[in-house]
Amino acid sequence: MLEEKQKLRVFLCYASADRSKIQELYRNLHKWGVSPWLDLENLVPGQDWQDEIPKAITSSDAIIVCLTKNSVDKDNTFAKIM
Repeated sequence: MLEEKQKLRVFLCYASADRSKIQELYRNLHKWGVSPWLDLENLVPGQDWQDEIPKAITSSDAIIVCLTKNSVDKDNTFAKIM
């Protein structure tokens, strides 16, 4: 019996000002057979993002950090979580 391949789990890190582009990236990753994690899609109301994001990061196979002018000029929340 052949083993079914597990999808690559990817955490998406971005600045909120880049939300629309990241949602496009999220949709494309899904189309390409990747399992992306995006707060806008994977956090449900009532979940504590300060608990859930570190869990998502540690359970991911890879992290895509989307660096833009918006993210560089922003307070570094990602570094604070880690």
